[in-house]
Amino acid sequence: MLNFLTRKQITFVIEGKHNQVRLEAYDDQGKEIHISTDGIDLETITKNDRIIVKGRSIIPQSIKEKTNYIKIHPKVALTGGDPNDPLELEPIKIDLNK
Repeated sequence: MLNFLTRKQITFVIEGKHNQVRLEAYDDQGKEIHISTDGIDLETITKNDRIIVKGRSIIPQSIKEKTNYIKIHPKVALTGGDPNDPLELEPIKIDLNK
């Protein structure tokens, strides 16, 4: 059984320190995969005019042999903006056959 743990590192300009990052994951058939987050930041670093936040997310179900890859779609709810209209970033493809 392969459960998947992702570690994320998000960098914001200092003014965006209260932005919220959401991750959505999809398999090679376009079906959404549930991601569990613990809401705990592993590390927060202030460097120059940037804030770097490290966290983790877990895919709690087995995905081995069910998909060849997963695509992670990061979305950022900007402070002061509509949280239902997040900024969508470039998806990240993770090949599970390597």
